Amino acid sequence: MSGGKKGFVVSSRPRKYKETPQQRRLREAAEYCEIRKGMSREELLDKMTNCIPTYFKKAKQEGQDDTPAPSS
Repeated sequence: MSGGKKGFVVSSRPRKYKETPQQRRLREAAEYCEIRKGMSREELLDKMTNCIPTYFKKAKQEGQDDTPAPSS
């Protein structure tokens, strides 16, 4: 940037926030289905349509569904 003040900015690292139950469940589902960064779109779509619903059905049968019901 031209015309700005010369120097540098000192700042702290971003704070790590706690995950919500929904975020935690989705992260667990992604780990279970081996969804990772850099995978092909075709592979991702296949896992999203086949593996993720299977994971949630299995979790619901085991009684681990701690996500709150949508409010109306």
